[in-house]
Amino acid sequence: MNADVMHACAFFDSAEAEYRALVPFVRECLHAGGRCVHFFDRADKTRRLQRLAQVAELGQAAADGQFELLDWEETYLRGGRFDADATLALVGELFGDRHGFPWTWGWGDMEWAQTGQPGSEQIIEYESRLNTVLQPGADRVVCAYDVRRHDATMVMDILCAHPMVMTAGSLRPNPLFVPPQRFLPAYRERRARQGRRAPHGGAA
Repeated sequence: MNADVMHACAFFDSAEAEYRALVPFVRECLHAGGRCVHFFDRADKTRRLQRLAQVAELGQAAADGQFELLDWEETYLRGGRFDADATLALVGELFGDRHGFPWTWGWGDMEWAQTGQPGSEQIIEYESRLNTVLQPGADRVVCAYDVRRHDATMVMDILCAHPMVMTAGSLRPNPLFVPPQRFLPAYRERRARQGRRAPHGGAA
């Protein structure tokens, strides 16, 4: 595992800040002839489309299959809960079949994992394991998080699970990244210790 896997985390403190990074990301992908997939909150669809309308060719790209909006309920939360194994399989399919395009870029709004959705406690393991599913090369995935909704431990775990980080709109190697084969055993042991210390055996 190395930083050739373009799997990045990005932290924002407002929807406006996220849009300022999302729009050029989509525009760059489409201008270069790639396919772009955006995972989003269905309730936010109107506002997302209004912002993405700044990408002039978006309508034609959607008609041609070059741009696709996928909401949380049909991706991360299929069946009413998050299942890491099922979602990893889905991402493998989405990025494995490029539909005739040279690469696929994906932008995931990860706010669903910050609202107590069933299964969301698997999010860090999912992020780390995703590095073993994505293929090195031209494909890119950005996972966007609201930094206001996490404590320092969670932010650090997110960073450790991503070989790239988006800063100032650019993707850069993340010096805090820990490969899954080293990160996951330590993370699982820490979670187990927290569970043993929690009242009545509940998760911390």
